[in-house]
Amino acid sequence: MKIIIVGAGLGGLTTAIALRKYIPASQPLEIKIYDNTNPDTDPNTQRSSHKVSTSRLGAGLGLQANGLRVLEDLDPALKQRVFAAGFPCTHFTWKTAGNWLLGREYAHPLIRQCQAKASLDNIYPIFVMPDLPYWGRDGCVLVGDAAHALPPRSGQGASQAFEDGEALALLLAGYLEKEHSSDDAISQSILGLFEVRAERVNGIKADALRWKDPKMPMSRLQTFGLYIALFLLVRVRRLTNLFSRRET
Repeated sequence: MKIIIVGAGLGGLTTAIALRKYIPASQPLEIKIYDNTNPDTDPNTQRSSHKVSTSRLGAGLGLQANGLRVLEDLDPALKQRVFAAGFPCTHFTWKTAGNWLLGREYAHPLIRQCQAKASLDNIYPIFVMPDLPYWGRDGCVLVGDAAHALPPRSGQGASQAFEDGEALALLLAGYLEKEHSSDDAISQSILGLFEVRAERVNGIKADALRWKDPKMPMSRLQTFGLYIALFLLVRVRRLTNLFSRRET
């Protein structure tokens, strides 16, 4: 079975790793990944070498617990490397719409430094990809942002790309183990991916779009109750963290 993956992003690389992990060893598998690359220059001769490097983008991404679970399933060592290279965001500053401080949970020093130095030059609108009637056919399938670009407020773009890749590989492996032909297994997996994933992804997008406006769709009483809950939650967490540190 020959598989070509166009795009060495999160979805593409995760799919490649998942396919190599789950496809039965009895099934010959060849995977090629294509992406834009830049010729690498030999520092000694200043000539282009046979090596290539991908473009570096100045962007960060957030991984939720479900995304980390996928990495754990695929390769625990890879998950540990990603986790070690990142910064857990478990602490936040909670404020009301009127900028009144409800409580503060301190983040990693590097994150606080980035926040302090961040500047706002432009405000861009948020564009969302419309729902697609299907994600693939005729042996070609879309995963990740290519199939369902999610609003930034969802915080699930990377994690959902990971889930897509793992789900596709599991479906394909399952159909192959049931002794389907390669062509039939691929067709069924493409259809199955949309059936098992579209509802979840669309639900995440709907939740993110529901809160796209700064003014939340809540009454004054509901807003007041939310502020009280956040005020108490921050202080309860401080107490639990204090006792846990003492126990250790």
